Amino acid sequence: QAQSSGDVDSPPELQWARRPLTFAWTNMVEWGMGLPLGLLAWAGFLWMGWRIIRGEWKPYLLIWLWTGAYFAWQALSFTRTMRYQIPVYPTLAIIAAWAIFAMWDHRSRWKLRLPERVTQALPKVLSLLVGLAVLVSTFAWAFAFTRIYNRPMTRVEATRWIYQNVPGPINLHIQTDSGQVNQPIPYLNAPAGEVPSWVD
Repeated sequence: QAQSSGDVDSPPELQWARRPLTFAWTNMVEWGMGLPLGLLAWAGFLWMGWRIIRGEWKPYLLIWLWTGAYFAWQALSFTRTMRYQIPVYPTLAIIAAWAIFAMWDHRSRWKLRLPERVTQALPKVLSLLVGLAVLVSTFAWAFAFTRIYNRPMTRVEATRWIYQNVPGPINLHIQTDSGQVNQPIPYLNAPAGEVPSWVD
């Protein structure tokens, strides 16, 4: 608890020093949910809040309060890691879906100089377009994000390259089914005339 609150000087916790208040939100929207779903979910959260203020609080208050309170609690803590926000991902996804359906049912109060049929169809067309765009782009975002883990880490690849191309003091050349592999063997370099202690 002392480490995660910043009360002790633990090296892994230094990454959280001087993080901005927006860090948890930015991290969640950019990496956790992806921009399309993240922006829709938080826009829906604000819209739901506006509906609560206008008196429609009964259907929305519980999910809205839980999402807002939990997110704020974790976002304002010293350790603003994204995994601590996992309990509000499902509620934000529900709020995003609600926003699409609320857009479908929305009756615009704006007086547009368009035929009645068009003004009635406009929210439905808009909700379909936004819903499909967010669904497809969120899938594409997740697919692109997971491609990071389909290839070896750069430091592992660099190590393998060094093993194959930089000679060591002793090199074992091992023949495998996929070709020859170089395995450098470490060697204790003792001063001249001295025998290392591990040699019998």
